[in-house]
Amino acid sequence: MRTTPHHDPDAARWTPPTAPPPTLPAPRLPTHPAGLPEGPHGRRPAPSAVLATRIAGLTLTVLCALWPALFGLMGIAFGLGLADAGGVMFGAVMGAVAIVWPIGFWFATSGAPRVWPVLIALVPTFLVAGGSVWLWVAG
Repeated sequence: MRTTPHHDPDAARWTPPTAPPPTLPAPRLPTHPAGLPEGPHGRRPAPSAVLATRIAGLTLTVLCALWPALFGLMGIAFGLGLADAGGVMFGAVMGAVAIVWPIGFWFATSGAPRVWPVLIALVPTFLVAGGSVWLWVAG
């Protein structure tokens, strides 16, 4: 009794297909409807409200990024002063967060067609800003 195909001599034969392989249609570039102006890189320019929200959001994000920058400097200073590699690493990570956060916000919102995606991207900034105001009022 033959249980596997490699024991069957008829299973080893391969017959080539008689029909040609199917072809896919050629890809087409997307086109803009007539009458819409194109901005740089072939995109429609963002509305002015989106750009204004992005600039205001970037300004607020840079101000909020001063907190992780401050913690980064403190971590590096205390880590070096106490000869603690963990403090230096914490400071380096906080410094990276302080640098990457505003840059990431700007690039994440670069293709936003409306204001609401920019506002959603600002949720972490609003949380930090709210906490900063709360600390200022409470202290």
